Amino acid sequence: MLAVDGRARVSQRYAIDWVRPENGSTFRGKREDNSAYHAYGAEVIAVADGTIVAVKDGIPENVPGLTSRAVPITLETIGGNLVVHDIGQGQYAFYAHLQPGSLRVKPGDRVQRGQVLGLLGNSGNSTEPHLHFHIGNGPAILGSEGVPFVIREYELIGARRDLGYTRATFSARSPAPMFQNPPPAQIESLLRSAHTIAVVGLSANPARPSYSVARALQRYGYRIIPVNPHVDAVLGERAVPDLDHARSVLRGGERLDIVDVFRRPEHVAAIVEDCIRLQFPALWLQEGVVDEAAAERARAAGIFTVMDRCIYKARAALPPPPE
Repeated sequence: MLAVDGRARVSQRYAIDWVRPENGSTFRGKREDNSAYHAYGAEVIAVADGTIVAVKDGIPENVPGLTSRAVPITLETIGGNLVVHDIGQGQYAFYAHLQPGSLRVKPGDRVQRGQVLGLLGNSGNSTEPHLHFHIGNGPAILGSEGVPFVIREYELIGARRDLGYTRATFSARSPAPMFQNPPPAQIESLLRSAHTIAVVGLSANPARPSYSVARALQRYGYRIIPVNPHVDAVLGERAVPDLDHARSVLRGGERLDIVDVFRRPEHVAAIVEDCIRLQFPALWLQEGVVDEAAAERARAAGIFTVMDRCIYKARAALPPPPE
């Protein structure tokens, strides 16, 4: 527990320091040489889509050892060279102790899961090359509360019995392919070319996110088709009960360009099957609407698929078109 700005927080409650042991050791050769450590220089990648909100660079690396620090350790230097990554829903990912000069992102950059952020190093309050990772409920590395996170897939390649763990401690399965959102340029192309969007789960209640997002999309010039069996019309557009009826309200020359989904994740698989059957070209699952298997099925069927992102935020973030 640490008091920052007069409040006690446990920012690193769920933090993990990642190293790379081989043959029972994290290094081979000279212990005091950073490059002797197996993890040193490994690419550090984004754990989710999101936006970079802060970086720190230029802090020199330590000589490995319990007491060796290249700079005095303060609130500003404790994480060394680091990246702070807004992954949505009030959560921020922290990647600390990176190599100086290795950062490949800057504040404001949109990144995708799997994108390289920098290289693993030994800066800040660090005894050897490793990656410190945790998620907090705010953008300050020590001034936020740590929150738990889930590792969806991993491959078990060994166990350290000398640490008290046995193979029975772990349960592993073959890594399944994880869904990846399309590159930003392709998403931009979709949003600029689309004209008609079916919003599944669009509420007539102005207090609901689906309503405010749909209204904002109308202001950008999109035509909205409400898909909701419990309403007659929303935002001046006649509603349809399901996707099977969406084409019945299209005007001459129109086509349905995007299916935007505001439903709970357990409904996504059925919606994907409808989109495949009806041959809709694009599927957008809003923030928090996550079903990787269903999204991957849609993508494999040729549907342009975006998951766990707000379509309004994505449209608002686009630069003005070139004149």
